[in-house]
This record gives sequence, structure tokens and C-alpha cells, in this order.
Amino acid sequence: MTTYAIHLKGADNQRMRLLVEFIKSLDFVQSVEEFQETVSDVVAVTDTEGYMTFEQIKQTYPNGWVLLANTQEEGMNILGGTVLLHESDKRQLALNGKDLIKNHTKTTHFYTGDFPKRPKIGLMRKIENEKISL
Repeated sequence: MTTYAIHLKGADNQRMRLLVEFIKSLDFVQSVEEFQETVSDVVAVTDTEGYMTFEQIKQTYPNGWVLLANTQEEGMNILGGTVLLHESDKRQLALNGKDLIKNHTKTTHFYTGDFPKRPKIGLMRKIENEKISL
């Protein structure tokens, strides 16, 4: 997948809307995102070196936690991004990744394995307080 950032200038919103609608109508366009950007956002959007799709990440790092930068999303679904770090333990990912996320405007993390459908939860029996006489 190739990502392009198109920077539109000017105040002619009607012409820009027509162009965006035309781009959306093309059958090979997967998604179109519209946003207001700062200079740091431009670097994050156009930096596609090391980009992996969600499926490539799951195959490369099975049953592990992955920290992504420059993520591409569609609603609540992650489409892909640049892998910054992968760990088998979520706590280790958080500890080792906190310095890495400072250099990126958009990061996320997720688990590449499957969570159990019905996890077993152990319940403890409530113990009644008894009066203790001294």
C-alpha cells in the first residue's frame, strides 16, 4: 500500500470538495482522510518507510504486543503503521516504549494474538469476620 499526502492551498473550498469527491469515486482508492495539519503531521503522514499492514504485523509478530507509529486507521480498525517495538509482555512494551513515542505524533499499541473467548475467572469465597475474644 502506498500513502500519498496531497496539500491543497487556497480558499476555494468548492473546487477542493469537487476534487476530493472525484478522488473518492475512483475504484482503487481505499480511503480518503481530511485533516488540518501542522508541520510535524506532514512528516508523520508522508513517512512510509517501514510501513507494514495489519496482517503483515500479525504474521511477523504473532501472539505479542506491538507499538506502532504513523498508524493508518479506518474507524476503530487499524490498517497498518510503522513498528517501533514488539514485546511478549504488555508491561515491558509500555516501559521500553515510553521514550520512543515522544518522537511521533500518532502512536498506538495492540495485541497480535487472539484473546480467549470465555476466560476463566477464579472467584474467592467470602470469609465471614469472626469475633475474636482475647
